[in-house]
Parts: sequence; structure tokens; C-alpha cells
Amino acid sequence: MRRLVPLLALLLGCPSDDPAPDPTPAPRAPYAADHCAYFLTGEIDLLGTDADGDGVSNSWDHCPNNPADWLDSDRDGIGNRSDPDLDGDGVPNDDDPDRDDDGVSDADEAAEGTDPSDPSSVPGLARYDGDPGVFDANAGWYAGDLHIHTEYSHDSSVPVADWVPPAMDAGLDFLWITDHRTFQAPFDPTFDEDRVLLVPGIEWGGGGHAGMGGIRTNNEANYDDPADVVRAWTLARMQGGVQSVNHYGDDVDYWDALFAAAPELLGMLDVVEVWNAWWPVSQGGNDDTIAFWQGLLNAGYRIGAVGGSDVHFAALPIGFPTTVVWADTLSIPGINAGLRAGRSYVTQSFPYRDGELFGYAARPALDFRADADGDGTFEAMLGDTVPSGTVDFQLSVTFAHGPVLLIRDGVEIARFDTHDPGADIAPVFTDDAPAASWYRVEMRATAEPGADPLLLSSPIYVDP
Repeated sequence: MRRLVPLLALLLGCPSDDPAPDPTPAPRAPYAADHCAYFLTGEIDLLGTDADGDGVSNSWDHCPNNPADWLDSDRDGIGNRSDPDLDGDGVPNDDDPDRDDDGVSDADEAAEGTDPSDPSSVPGLARYDGDPGVFDANAGWYAGDLHIHTEYSHDSSVPVADWVPPAMDAGLDFLWITDHRTFQAPFDPTFDEDRVLLVPGIEWGGGGHAGMGGIRTNNEANYDDPADVVRAWTLARMQGGVQSVNHYGDDVDYWDALFAAAPELLGMLDVVEVWNAWWPVSQGGNDDTIAFWQGLLNAGYRIGAVGGSDVHFAALPIGFPTTVVWADTLSIPGINAGLRAGRSYVTQSFPYRDGELFGYAARPALDFRADADGDGTFEAMLGDTVPSGTVDFQLSVTFAHGPVLLIRDGVEIARFDTHDPGADIAPVFTDDAPAASWYRVEMRATAEPGADPLLLSSPIYVDP
């Protein structure tokens, strides 16, 4: 009734005791000049295309509410132009000959007219400045394929635009375009796409391949020179890109030698492509990659799991497998922040052999959570950290077929296999979680040994 009084007073011309509402929204509290929340929280202000009016679109602005800055290369929450050590290497800018860590000295950049505080402004490298914008302003699960080749790869002939309709048919929200050793696709006119978010990337490497998504320039290197590899990976990271190792199991000798020569590269990995292509044709390599990834997790690295179809030909389906990411927004900053936070799982639909070859209708979905404080609410999700001790885990799976496994530190500790094929399940398991451990979920198509996986998640971690 209280809401009706002002309306009736207005209609009857009578005064009201309630003050008229102020249509002007409350002003936003100003941020500090050095505020840059993108890498810390995935924050992006969706007001217009350039929220803070600094001339840099929201798609590339690491500090979308800070008109004084737009980059936070070292991901410390302080914008480059306010950060006394913008690359985070411990050397103050004034004493650092290459303050933005782009592999070109400040002196050479001054001579070439590029910006020594901007790792996407590099002499001789074309920068992608397209503005894909925000496709969905809501937080949620978004499905994508992180390994797509186009006609700009030496071994593919598929135009960029030809991947969009099959992506829509597959129910995908975004694609990483990752051509071999070239960064040409983002400059193709058809890359300006408003139906599926196209993320500019590259499949880096020769002896072994790495994925880079959300980068601005071509970040190639001499693959056999560890120092030059570090330079290239640093450049991708400083630009805000997400760094992956692709199909490690196919190139074990190369990667093992490189990581032994430059172990700092392991600390640059945001994700690992643990699932490459349709499982039956990549099982051996994928098994080796999962073992590599779990070894990194056991060593204390926090690295999410992703997958990609690695398609080169239009006759092959995309989204086998699909990577699903929890992101604040469907945008390049949103997807990248979700991947870096480890909020991802990889899935593949079932059945996919007899009757419904390469179907998408029954792609399993996962919501793996933990009750971190024992209050009965499962508030911790993929990528989060919970305290050691007694922890309840909930494994919510749609289209569960074969057994659903809970894995701790690489070892199966629980199996849920009494459901009917295709059921939706949400079992809860209680464990005494050791310090510095990690948990992930996996589902296989059947209970047969070596059966193909249909689902594989990034971990929930336990505080060390």
C-alpha cells in the first residue's frame, strides 16, 4: 500500500508525504589513480564501449574505471603509468632498460616512436585494435573451443567466417583463433563478428606447440633458444594473454628439454590443454598431458584445464571437446579472467559414435563446489581455495553416463556410478582434506577400463 500512496497522490493532484524519487543514480565512488582491478577480479565496466573515456575500448582496458590508465601488465592492481615497476621484475622503471618487458629496449622504442610502457606497442609488430565488445553482461558459464585453425595456417583452408555457423550449431559462445605461427586472422574483415566472440590468438611454436589467447601482436620466437622463448611468452603475458601448452604428450622431448633449460616458463602457464581433439584419436597424447599437468599441480602450481578440437578442415566438427568457463562477462577480458582463475572444465557430448555421431544435445555440464566453512552452503567453486580439514564436496553433473570420479592429488578417492545413463546427479562426498592438496572431477563414458572421458575439471585447491 505504501507504494500506491505517491502514485495516487500524483494522479489526484494531492501532496504526498514521501519525497519524489531522484532519477539520477548515485555517483560512483572514484577509484584511486592507480586502481586497475581487471587482473585481480575480472572487473569490467559495461557502460558504453569506453567506460572511462580514456580512448581505449572496454575490450582491451585492464582498468575500465580508471581514465588515467588502461594497462596492468604485471597483474598487481596498479596501472602501468602509476606502477613504479610496471613489469613486476623487481627493477624500478627508471633503472630498467626494458620497462614493459616487450623485448625491445626503451631507448630503441624511443627511437622507433613506440610506447616503452605498453607491451602491445612494439616496433615492427602490427597491433590488433579491433573492439569485439561485450556479448553478454551477465556472469555465467560460457562454452568455447580454444583451438581453431583457419586459412591463415599453412595446413588449413577454412575462411574465418566459415567457423561461425558451426560454432553456433554447437552452442559455442566463443572461439580462440589459433593459427600456426601467424597472427593474420584478427586483421581479416570477417573477424569483426557479432554472433560468436572471436578471441585473437596464435598457436605458437615449432618443436612443441603453445596456445596464446587474447594477445595483441604476433609473439613468435626462435623455438630452440630458451631465452627467446621466455621473451615471447613474457610478451604474450604482459599483453594480458592467456598462455597454454598444447598437446604436450605429442612433443614430450621438446617440452621437457625446454622446461629444464628455462623452468621459469612453468610459472607463466595459465592453463594446460589436457584434452586435444576427439579423444579416440588423441588418447595416448592426452594421457601423457594429463600426467604432466597433474605433476605440476602436485608441485604447487595452480593451472587450469582446457581443451580444444584442433580443427583444420571444415568437414570436421568443432567443440570436440568444449571448454566451459565461468566468467563475469562474455568478453575477452571476462573469458581470460575466468581461465586465469581456473574456473574451467572440459566436456564432450554423448553418445558420439552410434546413432548421434558428433551430436551436441547431451553435452554433460558440471558444477563442482565445496563447502569451505561447514555452513551447508557450497560456496567454493573451480579455482577457489578452501581450508584444510573436513570439507564437503558436491559434484553436480547433468547427463551423467558412466562413473563420476572425485580425484585428489591425481588419485581417485570416490566413485559415483549407481545412476541411470543420462541422469542428472548431485552427490556429496566428505573428505579430510590435507593441506596443499587439490581435487578435480572426471567422468568416463562407461565403467570399462580406459573408457573415453566425457568430462574433466580444473581443481578446487586446499590452502597450504
